[in-house]
Amino acid sequence: MTLSNAMDVSNPSNWIRTDLLRQENFCEFICESVNEEQTKKSLKMLRNKGYISEPHAAIAYQSLENHLEDDHLGVFLSTAHPIKFKSVVEEILHESLIVPKIVKELMVKPSQEETLGTDYVPFKKKLLS
Repeated sequence: MTLSNAMDVSNPSNWIRTDLLRQENFCEFICESVNEEQTKKSLKMLRNKGYISEPHAAIAYQSLENHLEDDHLGVFLSTAHPIKFKSVVEEILHESLIVPKIVKELMVKPSQEETLGTDYVPFKKKLLS
C-alpha cells in the first residue's frame, strides 16, 4: 500500500488515456519513481503555493519539477479531488479538508455494493442479468 493507492495495481485502467495524448502529439512522456517522503514533500510544496492536491498529482508535479528546464513551461494534471484521499491529505497537511456538497450528497445515498463469490458461472450470470 502506498499513499498513491491507484498506483498499486499492476495494470492501471487509466493508462490507455495516454494514447490519446500521444496521437495528438500533445506532449512527451517521462516515467519516474517518487518515494513516499517526496510525495509528502510535494503535497506540502503545492499547499504552500495555494493548491491542495492529492498524492497522484503531487507525484506528477514532482516529476515535472525534476525535469522542467528553466526556460520551459510545464503542466501537470490532477484527475482526482483531494477528498478522495481525505485521511492521507489531512494527515500530511495537518488541516481538515472541506467535503464538497456534491460529495456529502453522495455519502448519504445507500450503497449499491453486492458481494459476489469467486465462482465464475454465478459471476457471469449476474453480469449478464
